[in-house]
Amino acid sequence: MSWKENKALGGVLAIVALAAIGLLVWQMMPAEQANMITLQCTKCNATQQVAAVGGMEFPAKCPKCNEVAVYPTLKLHCPKCNKDFNIVDAGDGQVSKAVCPECKTPLQQPGAEEENKPE
Repeated sequence: MSWKENKALGGVLAIVALAAIGLLVWQMMPAEQANMITLQCTKCNATQQVAAVGGMEFPAKCPKCNEVAVYPTLKLHCPKCNKDFNIVDAGDGQVSKAVCPECKTPLQQPGAEEENKPE
């Protein structure tokens, strides 16, 4: 008995074929940008985009200069001149002292105003 004679078997095979095609198309879709992070070497300033995965440890080894000086970057926006830029987050507190590279406006991190308010 073939799938042409057995309607139930034909239906099951059609569903399996559609599922396989759907899975193939889904696998071929590009990864979303939300899962990508930018890394920058503090020695040679090389940057790279990588998929964000759990368990990444920093500093990491730079593929360009081989120094262990690669850190994630944070995307910041200057409200004064509207420039978007990245700053290296080396975990040394320098992010809280960020300055816009265009207009030199000091940028405060969210919540910093409350910490610095006089009582």
